[in-house]
Amino acid sequence: MRFRFSHRLASPYLSSFCSRGSRAKSRGARQSNSPLGARPRDRALPGKALPWRGSDKVLGTCGAPRERSWRLQLLRVLSHSSRGPGPFPGVIDLFGGSGGLIEFRAILLANRGFAVLALAFFGYDDLPQTLEEVDLEYFEEASTLLLKHPKVRGPGLGVVGLSKGSEIALAMITFLDQIVAAVCINGATGMRGASLRFRDVYIPAIPYAVEKVLITEMGTMSSYHVMEDPLDERHHSSAIPLEKAQGPVLFVVSESDQSLNSKLFAEAAIARAKQHGKRNCALLSYPGAGHLLEPPGSPLCYCSAFRSISLPNQWGGEVELHAKAQEHSWKEIQKFLELHLGPVGKSNF
Repeated sequence: MRFRFSHRLASPYLSSFCSRGSRAKSRGARQSNSPLGARPRDRALPGKALPWRGSDKVLGTCGAPRERSWRLQLLRVLSHSSRGPGPFPGVIDLFGGSGGLIEFRAILLANRGFAVLALAFFGYDDLPQTLEEVDLEYFEEASTLLLKHPKVRGPGLGVVGLSKGSEIALAMITFLDQIVAAVCINGATGMRGASLRFRDVYIPAIPYAVEKVLITEMGTMSSYHVMEDPLDERHHSSAIPLEKAQGPVLFVVSESDQSLNSKLFAEAAIARAKQHGKRNCALLSYPGAGHLLEPPGSPLCYCSAFRSISLPNQWGGEVELHAKAQEHSWKEIQKFLELHLGPVGKSNF
């Protein structure tokens, strides 16, 4: 699989640039109203990003280095006070099966003093429109690129992923040396629907059991049983070998998740890790919370349209409990990242 990077980097005190023209609109991604800034020596109105030309890079894909152009837009989130010149702890932010480039969580984390790369991996720009296989070298190159930035403090990065992004985040901390801490939110802990390939590693995918889709009385679609049981011995070959990861993992799960049994998947992964002597995994579990666990202030999304599916997909959750879960988990995620990546910049937020 060969494609260019499609991503944006949000940082507390960094400039905006684009190496190939102006910023592209994301497909199917939520639009953020957070103000975007410019280089410190430029002036820009809130909501504007000033483009300038960067240089092409020589990067390898699928083990075969080749020259290619890539699009990178660096966003400075404006706040009421400067947090200094950095460097800042770096984080890669991944969302799920809806595809596209979704930036709001990256921008909010940047407001907290992290340098965050919002990384699309399908359904955006020149990336594949469907996810057939997870090519982990793409994520390795993105990690290397982020670590080379002078405003990013190494030696390692964190990764935050939701849903399919959680699955990929778990694979990243398992196989990539650059990743030293992972937050996995409501995702499978084995490859589901799309296989994984990384050099000589291949993890086959368990196909989605589409015959187990349920249509609710509301007319929504529930995919809760589509992922099937992670404890089924037939599926062990698809499990991500978390025991190989050196860094810590924080699993954040919602007990009213109607997309998958995320708590069962997390518990299975933690049990497997403990069997191999790995004990730096933690679990946060929230009764009444739904699948789309997001930063506080985000309204509960109980169901919504999902890519090309004709029926709304049911995500689950109860309004009050979901809101409380978002408040608590957001604080714990930041604590976890700061604990393992080092202190962040100052913030008024």
